[in-house]
Amino acid sequence: MDRVYVLADPVMNRHAAYVALTRHRAGVDLFADRETFPTRDHLDKALSRTSQKDLASDYTSADLRRAVARLQELAAKTTRATLEERPLRDTLAALLELRDARLRVVEARRSLTQPARQLYADPAKALRSLLRDPASPDRLRQGDARRYGQFRRRAGVLTPGRERAKTFQAVSSLTGRLDAYQRSIAGLAAAKRAVHAQVPGGQRTAHRAGAAAPSRGQPGTAAARTLPIRLPRPAQIRRELARVTTALHAYQQASRGAQDAIEVTIRGMGRASVNSVLLLLPPKVAIPVGVALRAVARVIDRGLDVGLGR
Repeated sequence: MDRVYVLADPVMNRHAAYVALTRHRAGVDLFADRETFPTRDHLDKALSRTSQKDLASDYTSADLRRAVARLQELAAKTTRATLEERPLRDTLAALLELRDARLRVVEARRSLTQPARQLYADPAKALRSLLRDPASPDRLRQGDARRYGQFRRRAGVLTPGRERAKTFQAVSSLTGRLDAYQRSIAGLAAAKRAVHAQVPGGQRTAHRAGAAAPSRGQPGTAAARTLPIRLPRPAQIRRELARVTTALHAYQQASRGAQDAIEVTIRGMGRASVNSVLLLLPPKVAIPVGVALRAVARVIDRGLDVGLGR
């Protein structure tokens, strides 16, 4: 060519520079990046390297590429394990809350027995009526307690005033405990919704014998009924969570080892070799590594004794 324009590259050695600088008839212009070659001396040394030195640099570059590839692989595994761990933790928390909500319902149901016995002659029948009526606490507050059964007759002789006081006390206690029972029922429903939101396929549809399943694109028939899904046990989720957590810790520890390998490899490479390797790395890796190297180089140039950061 009549004129040739050459851009100096860190991977060039004396042979590549000879070829690039001898392709012209009239003139050649050599350009160099001051970030890569701060001085003319750096440029001369880089373009005067022998192929034997490049061979050693290639080995070091290969080590760095392998370490970076290992780190990328571990980062992907860590991300997958993290995405798997979070739903397991949420599911376990939801299952434990459902278990506690069921226990609260049982305790609230048991607490109704004593005031019902104090108030009604047939407490079991009265409780069934009270629990079937969502408005029973309000009715009791309005003085309509006889709706749910006949009051019991207390042994002994009580004055009418004391009899009314005993009845009022039993009604008040039963009303408060019915309120607590209904709150526990609402909490149980919320816990069930939370569990079904965490477990994939929160419901499944079963069909009676002889009933045809709805075809694709058509609504289900009246013969179809919805059944709750069989929920996993907390112990099963704990075992799965322990497996994922153990794998996640192993990936994190291996990632620290890969980072140490990258640091050791970079420490053993020259500035020019590192710059050449950066050209071969994926952009997502090369950009942050290059920024970190330039920051560390500026600190070292100021005479501070610091280690190479990650």
